[in-house]
Amino acid sequence: MHWRRTDPVQTVGALLAVGQATVDLMVKDLSRKSQLIQALPFEQGLGWAVVFAAPLGPNRDLVLPRLEAAIPLYDASNGWWLPVGTELDAPDHARAALWLAMPDFGARPPAIVVPRVRDASERTNEADVYLVRGPTPFADAERRISERQDATQ
Repeated sequence: MHWRRTDPVQTVGALLAVGQATVDLMVKDLSRKSQLIQALPFEQGLGWAVVFAAPLGPNRDLVLPRLEAAIPLYDASNGWWLPVGTELDAPDHARAALWLAMPDFGARPPAIVVPRVRDASERTNEADVYLVRGPTPFADAERRISERQDATQ
């Protein structure tokens, strides 16, 4: 698979934190937000965390907080999330088939693919993949995070 940069015109539907310092900042920021924000789906892995937008509130608009240092993501294809401004480098008519073939490379949706693209003109076949397996509301995840921290002290 190849990836490339594109115009950043996609709708943000999730925010990814990579690196423990950035994850800690995300958790700290989310813990200070309203109950509405703390109800958003959240998942944390080793050195990464993601919070997904959700239709909350009376008008059912997607809600997502502003978080410093987070990578904005969009749903590129049925649970395959990419950073805003990147895309699968393939003709439009071939993209659907390529996304369907991704499990052959060891990943199934929902998953986040972060291409290792260094500049606007670059194309790459390198990417980091974060498998999302059980998002829960942030408030529930925060309790589990606190319990793990208490157990290690």
